[in-house]
Amino acid sequence: MSTFTVEGKLLLPEDGREIASVVCTITLREPTRSQRGEWHGTLTITGDQREFQRVHLQQGEFILRLSDGHEGRIIVTNVPVIPEGIGTFLFQGSGGLE
Repeated sequence: MSTFTVEGKLLLPEDGREIASVVCTITLREPTRSQRGEWHGTLTITGDQREFQRVHLQQGEFILRLSDGHEGRIIVTNVPVIPEGIGTFLFQGSGGLE
Protein backbone atom coordinates (compact mmCIF):
# COMPACT_ATOMS: atom_id res chain seq x y z
CA MET A 1 0.00 0.00 0.00
CA SER A 2 1.27 3.47 -0.79
CA THR A 3 0.06 6.97 0.08
CA PHE A 4 0.93 10.16 -1.78
CA THR A 5 -0.25 13.77 -2.05
CA VAL A 6 -0.78 15.44 -5.43
CA GLU A 7 -2.61 18.36 -7.05
CA GLY A 8 -5.34 17.76 -9.58
CA LYS A 9 -8.67 18.76 -11.10
CA LEU A 10 -12.23 17.54 -10.63
CA LEU A 11 -14.11 17.08 -13.89
CA LEU A 12 -17.69 16.21 -14.75
CA PRO A 13 -17.96 12.66 -16.16
CA GLU A 14 -20.53 13.63 -18.82
CA ASP A 15 -18.54 16.29 -20.64
CA GLY A 16 -15.13 16.59 -18.95
CA ARG A 17 -15.83 20.15 -17.80
CA GLU A 18 -13.50 21.25 -14.99
CA ILE A 19 -15.34 22.25 -11.82
CA ALA A 20 -12.57 22.55 -9.20
CA SER A 21 -8.83 22.50 -8.54
CA VAL A 22 -7.91 20.17 -5.69
CA VAL A 23 -5.12 18.83 -3.54
CA CYS A 24 -5.60 15.18 -2.69
CA THR A 25 -4.01 12.49 -0.59
CA ILE A 26 -4.49 9.08 -2.17
CA THR A 27 -3.97 5.66 -0.66
CA LEU A 28 -3.35 3.05 -3.34
CA ARG A 29 -3.39 -0.70 -2.84
CA GLU A 30 -1.99 -2.59 -5.80
CA PRO A 31 -3.84 -5.72 -6.92
CA THR A 32 -2.48 -9.12 -5.92
CA ARG A 33 -3.45 -12.64 -6.93
CA SER A 34 -5.96 -12.83 -4.11
CA GLN A 35 -7.15 -9.19 -3.83
CA ARG A 36 -8.38 -6.56 -6.22
CA GLY A 37 -6.59 -3.23 -6.15
CA GLU A 38 -8.32 -0.20 -4.72
CA TRP A 39 -7.72 3.47 -4.14
CA HIS A 40 -9.34 6.10 -1.98
CA GLY A 41 -8.43 9.31 -0.23
CA THR A 42 -9.22 12.86 0.73
CA LEU A 43 -9.66 16.00 -1.36
CA THR A 44 -9.46 19.68 -0.53
CA ILE A 45 -10.67 22.26 -3.04
CA THR A 46 -8.01 24.92 -3.65
CA GLY A 47 -9.85 27.97 -4.85
CA ASP A 48 -13.44 28.76 -5.71
CA GLN A 49 -15.82 26.13 -4.32
CA ARG A 50 -19.07 27.45 -5.80
CA GLU A 51 -19.15 25.27 -8.95
CA PHE A 52 -18.43 22.11 -6.96
CA GLN A 53 -21.10 23.01 -4.41
CA ARG A 54 -23.68 23.54 -7.14
CA VAL A 55 -22.84 20.30 -9.00
CA HIS A 56 -22.39 18.13 -5.90
CA LEU A 57 -26.04 18.62 -4.99
CA GLN A 58 -26.91 16.73 -8.19
CA GLN A 59 -24.28 13.98 -8.28
CA GLY A 60 -21.50 12.28 -6.38
CA GLU A 61 -19.38 10.84 -9.21
CA PHE A 62 -16.54 12.81 -10.81
CA ILE A 63 -13.34 12.32 -12.77
CA LEU A 64 -10.16 13.12 -10.86
CA ARG A 65 -7.29 14.16 -13.16
CA LEU A 66 -3.94 14.36 -11.39
CA SER A 67 -1.15 16.77 -12.30
CA ASP A 68 1.05 13.81 -13.29
CA GLY A 69 -1.46 12.80 -16.00
CA HIS A 70 -3.16 9.92 -14.18
CA GLU A 71 -6.93 9.98 -13.92
CA GLY A 72 -9.81 7.91 -12.68
CA ARG A 73 -13.43 8.08 -11.66
CA ILE A 74 -14.24 8.78 -8.04
CA ILE A 75 -17.35 8.68 -5.89
CA VAL A 76 -17.52 11.39 -3.25
CA THR A 77 -18.60 9.74 -0.01
CA ASN A 78 -18.57 12.56 2.56
CA VAL A 79 -18.55 16.35 2.17
CA PRO A 80 -18.37 18.21 5.49
CA VAL A 81 -19.59 21.80 5.43
CA ILE A 82 -17.73 24.17 7.74
CA PRO A 83 -18.26 27.92 8.28
CA GLU A 84 -15.48 28.71 5.77
CA GLY A 85 -17.08 26.53 3.06
CA ILE A 86 -16.39 22.89 2.29
CA GLY A 87 -13.79 21.09 4.37
CA THR A 88 -11.64 18.17 3.30
CA PHE A 89 -13.87 15.42 1.94
CA LEU A 90 -13.58 11.69 1.33
CA PHE A 91 -13.74 9.78 -1.93
CA GLN A 92 -13.51 6.20 -3.19
CA GLY A 93 -11.94 5.31 -6.51
CA SER A 94 -14.35 3.68 -8.97
CA GLY A 95 -12.31 1.56 -11.34
CA GLY A 96 -8.62 2.07 -12.00
CA LEU A 97 -6.33 5.05 -11.62
CA GLU A 98 -4.72 5.18 -15.04
